[in-house]
Amino acid sequence: MGLPFPPAGERFERLEETLRLAFRMWDGDESPFEGAHYRLEHPIGNPRPARRPKVLIGGAGERKTLRLVARYADACNVFDVPDGGRTVRHKLAVLARHCDDVGRPYGEIEKTISTRLSPGESAASFAHRCAEFGAWGIEHAVVISAGPWSVAGVGTLGRAAALLD
Repeated sequence: MGLPFPPAGERFERLEETLRLAFRMWDGDESPFEGAHYRLEHPIGNPRPARRPKVLIGGAGERKTLRLVARYADACNVFDVPDGGRTVRHKLAVLARHCDDVGRPYGEIEKTISTRLSPGESAASFAHRCAEFGAWGIEHAVVISAGPWSVAGVGTLGRAAALLD
């Protein structure tokens, strides 16, 4: 598409600057902003939102991504790694340490997970997996699909949700 795609380190720097700038603008701060990548003499966010928009940061990088979550995000999204929860629990423990480092209550951050409904997976099996996520500290599952959802797949999700109620 011809768009610049800088190295990962620079993309993280730009994300953090964007978050810092957005928070200032949402608070009505129109003072000059001088970052390494963005410079605005008079940043204006008008009209201001009725309430600050929620920020979700997805990913599980321990040094950068989860540190940004601890500092700026209202929610994080980690990935469903099929290892009985070992990776997810570890990533959430890292997030909790980053929260301690920045003086933020870990409980303020909503924890979500991206998972897939496996082909032919039963509603009971999927509901059981979601219940396991809850035991790991996950509050919401984001169910992704490689292609369009089928009527059967949506039906399975509906039946699984009913089992979790």
